[in-house]
Amino acid sequence: MAVAAVLAGCGSSDERYRDTQILERPPLLPIPKHEAALACCADEPVLPKASVTQGLGDAVSMVASKPVTLKIKQPFGTAWNNIGLALAQSEIKITDQERAQGIYYVAYQPASLFGGWLTASAKEVVYQVIVRPEGNETWVSAKPADTTEPQFESDLEEARADAEDLLYRLYETLRDDLVNQ
Repeated sequence: MAVAAVLAGCGSSDERYRDTQILERPPLLPIPKHEAALACCADEPVLPKASVTQGLGDAVSMVASKPVTLKIKQPFGTAWNNIGLALAQSEIKITDQERAQGIYYVAYQPASLFGGWLTASAKEVVYQVIVRPEGNETWVSAKPADTTEPQFESDLEEARADAEDLLYRLYETLRDDLVNQ
């Protein structure tokens, strides 16, 4: 009963305590324009922006040589991991890898000019993606893993073109789409 009496006493309906118009207010000061831009955020904490960019951007480039190679401005260990991620994100199947030799073995079937209906019957070819360190940079090349000489020169040219296609696809993924996991 005593608690009810105390609570009832706290609930005063006296209007003097609800009307705040007679209270003193701080003065309004003019703020110069150049300080107005800073004043809006002065009391807010500043957090560093998180990096939301994908890909390596300018850290990877294609070198027009024979054969075509990629140059990555990263040490071997970092580039090796990024190439593995890029192959996985490009849905290029890694069949084997030898990190000590810097070789990924990948099964790759280049895109056909006629779409997917002709490539369904085509066999995937195994390529070597060769990763080699050059100081603080890493160079990447590709070639067919089959060591036997092709019977026709056109087969050799087609294999080289497909290896270049593989490198170009890897380059685009590394440059634009690589997502670190």
